[in-house]
Amino acid sequence: MDGDFDAAVDWLVDASGTPGAGAQVFNDLAVAYLTRATVLDRQADVTVALDASARAIELDRTLAVAHVNRAIALERLGRADDANAEWNEVARLDPQEVWRLTAGQDVAANAR
Repeated sequence: MDGDFDAAVDWLVDASGTPGAGAQVFNDLAVAYLTRATVLDRQADVTVALDASARAIELDRTLAVAHVNRAIALERLGRADDANAEWNEVARLDPQEVWRLTAGQDVAANAR
């Protein structure tokens, strides 16, 4: 499915509709929507990604990466205070994850 964002989203939507779909499926769906929103400039996908990440968190509150994706979606929707709350939750759940993300942002900024 390299580069076929619509097919990836469709596949994950189908997977999320199956009985017993877990938090990781909804998190992957959030990632697919965020990626498609970025690459194809589909702002509406950010809202759907927010919903998918919220469902992932509902299924597994300890899944730090779902909180990361929720924070990213909230930032992209201009909801900075809500995003900061999610980043705080990521830091609580997995302090190493926040460190890796921060380091990655620093590297990307220095590469510009």
